[in-house]
Parts: sequence; C-alpha cells; structure tokens
Amino acid sequence: MNLTKEITANTVRSWAIWIGIGIAFWVISFIISNAIPIFDSIVSISSCATYSWTTWGIAGFLWLHLNKGSWFSTWKKRGLLCLNVLLIVLSLFMNSAGLWASISELLDAFKTGSGHMRLEEGLKEMG
Repeated sequence: MNLTKEITANTVRSWAIWIGIGIAFWVISFIISNAIPIFDSIVSISSCATYSWTTWGIAGFLWLHLNKGSWFSTWKKRGLLCLNVLLIVLSLFMNSAGLWASISELLDAFKTGSGHMRLEEGLKEMG
C-alpha cells in the first residue's frame, strides 16, 4: 500500500482516510478527556500557553521582522506597526491571564478533590 501518495491525492479514498483520521482523533480525545480526572484543566493550560502566540503573537513579530527598517515609511506602515504591536501586547495578556486562570482552576480542583470525585462518580455510574 503506497499511502504516501494518498496524502496529497484528491480522491474519495484520500478524503475518507483524512476524515477517518479526524474522527478517530476526536473519539480518542473524547474518551481520554472523560477517563482522566481534571484533564480539561491540563488541556486549558496547554492551550493558553500556545494559542495566543501561534495565532496573534507570532504574526505580529513576523510582520515587524519582515518590515524592519520601513516601519515609519508611510502612514499605512505606521498604522500596521501600531496594529501589530497591539496584537503582541494582546497575545501577552491572553497568555498570562489565561495561564493564571487555568492554573488557579487546576489548583482549586486539587484542593476540593473535584477531579477525583468526578472519576469515582463516573465509575459508579458505569457499574
């Protein structure tokens, strides 16, 4: 089976493989998230640490790098400079505030034992 060609092919089989992989990923993620106590807090921490940087922060830094030396050349570039600096500051805020909220939620769950209670209740319901 030469599946390396299926990656870029536009056939029914390649679409079925990609959709199957996506469905399998989401089913496995759903099972893991329900099986592990307080897994949602761990996912929140990892997404807060990466989401704002990969969507907003890196784009702002790349624009600054690509336009180095011509930031103030035109009114349009000055406006884009302000916008990209604002995006970097916004991503810093989202990163720090999101991490703080997610970590404090995780610590509260450990203090109250809500993650372990959820697991025990789930096991009781299953039989």
